[in-house]
Amino acid sequence: MITVVMPIRNGSNYLEDALQSVLQQKHPVEEILIVNDGSTDETPKLLERLESTIPQVHILNGPERGPGPARNVAIQAARGNIIAFIDADDLWPADKLELQIGRLNAEPAVNVVSG
Repeated sequence: MITVVMPIRNGSNYLEDALQSVLQQKHPVEEILIVNDGSTDETPKLLERLESTIPQVHILNGPERGPGPARNVAIQAARGNIIAFIDADDLWPADKLELQIGRLNAEPAVNVVSG
């Protein structure tokens, strides 16, 4: 099971595009944990709507100490045995997870894949 972790703070302008790039992966994503780390823009309203319409999306509240601590909140809540990180202003190519999972499966000694 793959859990995608996305910290966000005031990223409402980019969030939907980043989320769509996750949802359009060739390899399915079962869980998307978005950590709202103290947003003061439209992000909280947008997150609420996305959580109610996309079953994989779950919203967590962050510690308001930056993206690293926000990621740690999500890691502790994650149910997946594979964790993938994306920032709210990033876009993934459609085959990102497929390629990375393939690498992990081909090399059992490998614990981390990035790129």
